[in-house]
Amino acid sequence: MLNPGTILGNRYEIVEEIGSGGMAIVYKAKDYKLHRMVAIKVLRKEYASDEVVLAKFQKEALAAASLSHNNIVGVYDLGQEKDVYYIIMEYIDGITLKEYIRRRDTMSSEEILKISLKIADALRVAHANHIIHRDIKPQNIMVTQKGAVKVTDFGIAKAATSTTMTNHMDTMGSVHYFSPEQARGGFVDVRSDLYSLGITMYEMATKRLPFNGDTPVSVAMQQIHDPMPNPRKENAALWPGLAAIIRRLTQKRPELRYQSADELMADLRKVYVDHDYIVPLPAQVDEETPYGEPPRRQDVHPAPPKRPVPETEEDEEEERKPDTAAKKKKILIFSACGAAVLIIALVLIFSFVLRQAKSNLIPSLTGYTLEEAQDKVSGLKITVEVERQEYSDEYDAGKITGQDPAVNTEAVEGSVIKVVLSMGKRQVDKVPDVTNLTYAGAVKALVDAGLPYTVETRADETVAMGTVISQDPVKDTDLTEGTIVTIYVSTGTGETLIEVPDLTTMTEDQAKEELTQRKLTIGTVSESYHDSVEKGKIIAQGTEKGAKVMEGTAVDVTVSLGTLDAETVGKDGGNIILTSPFSKNDTGSKLLTIQATDKDGKMTELYNKTVTAATFGSQGGISVAYPRGTVVIKVFLDNSPVLTRNVNE
Repeated sequence: MLNPGTILGNRYEIVEEIGSGGMAIVYKAKDYKLHRMVAIKVLRKEYASDEVVLAKFQKEALAAASLSHNNIVGVYDLGQEKDVYYIIMEYIDGITLKEYIRRRDTMSSEEILKISLKIADALRVAHANHIIHRDIKPQNIMVTQKGAVKVTDFGIAKAATSTTMTNHMDTMGSVHYFSPEQARGGFVDVRSDLYSLGITMYEMATKRLPFNGDTPVSVAMQQIHDPMPNPRKENAALWPGLAAIIRRLTQKRPELRYQSADELMADLRKVYVDHDYIVPLPAQVDEETPYGEPPRRQDVHPAPPKRPVPETEEDEEEERKPDTAAKKKKILIFSACGAAVLIIALVLIFSFVLRQAKSNLIPSLTGYTLEEAQDKVSGLKITVEVERQEYSDEYDAGKITGQDPAVNTEAVEGSVIKVVLSMGKRQVDKVPDVTNLTYAGAVKALVDAGLPYTVETRADETVAMGTVISQDPVKDTDLTEGTIVTIYVSTGTGETLIEVPDLTTMTEDQAKEELTQRKLTIGTVSESYHDSVEKGKIIAQGTEKGAKVMEGTAVDVTVSLGTLDAETVGKDGGNIILTSPFSKNDTGSKLLTIQATDKDGKMTELYNKTVTAATFGSQGGISVAYPRGTVVIKVFLDNSPVLTRNVNE
């Protein structure tokens, strides 16, 4: 267990424990390089010595980091410090779906369907990237205060399967959601995740689990053999169509379930329109056990005996001899020619495959600008995305200093290369003096110098409240890699700190007034597009609500610019023309994603690239085609929704 104040990777400060499971403990932490809150999942020490678990844990965490979706908790990084192995993840201000179910008296069918649709969409993206979750359960699904649904823990379940089956069930605490094939310790594919989603939907509908027992093994045996209870017996208000979907998801045999998340999502959308729509089941489903009925016996008929293979006569075949020596010679010549042709063909094929393999390897992007890097990999059909920016003594500002995946890794079509972008050399090479400055002034000086910092408070009768008493390292200390400056701020004679209010949905003026009343100030005001927050209202704040800070602290805010300007040309197929989201002198970059949804609810990704102002050209816009049958187009910038457009209106 890590104590608050522990620093990992010279960057992340542990704030508090926010969750734990059989394999890992989750902490809330401060990221001092990017000045944001993150979640850190730390592998329990009993697994840190298991090389097989570690290898799988690291491999699967890296695979999960490649997933980018609104309903998936982002994985930023993977790290190790001595015997501490950890994953840096997106911090979600919310509760688990398990807790959400517990707090609600009942969940309506509409709410169950909408949450299920979001989970299924997350699985759709993961499965398309050949990642199976293996541990779908309410404990691994987060619900934010604004109702967003996020699936977490992609990859960690596979790491656990290197232990025995009983160990795995005890450790993960997941046997209640296991598919029958998981309970047997058999082969697992995407349909196993869908089964677990079915159990989760049952729990949302009934507030209880379908199978219970005194031991994990007894529950596993029920998953394999016992009929699935009908959720409508526990919740008569549940839509019949939703109950039918749960039934199909939880079939014992994988081939009788939904075969993909896309297939499930299509039926969920049909039931949303027609609550009594009963999904068609495969013809073989009659062999399955219906809700609540005992399994039917089947007569087993022995297979007919096989007829013996007749024996050949002794004097046949083996006594046959070649007619002449000439025939032997011809056979030898033809065999030699055939072998030579085969060898040449194999050499040519091997050479071609080798050339193809080399051409499909990720090149080095170090030293290139973002646009140059994107051009360099355009033929591989992959995109380049900025993960973070760092100071560099070697590379000029705007040049790439590192990348993930590494050079010569096989390029996967549609994947993303995450790069580190140089901010140039630090403007200072020694620690500045921030003593006797106000807290806000000290923070500004450290941020301007590009230095991460931590804050400690101390009561001091001789130093005014909010003033820096001392610092560590002291002024003029030579900067080294990973230097973090700790400032000690006076609280006067008492320990009074001020709680930061929730500024979201306020205007900038309202936020200023609210902060002034609390003896706080407004900091940097940035702007961003958003499809659901009206123009002029605050979308996000730099210091989270509820945080305790010193008097005079500046709180940064992001104000909505409203929806992104766009024009659609054509109804049944056409183009969407987007206005540039960048200001004239903006040199930054954003991840632009455009999705089209048809009348059956099928979503197609039209565009997913990192863009800059130059991408939009001198005309200040780009045009992207959308297919016939499109009903709704959604646009995201850095995974935040900025436009939803119904093209039929």
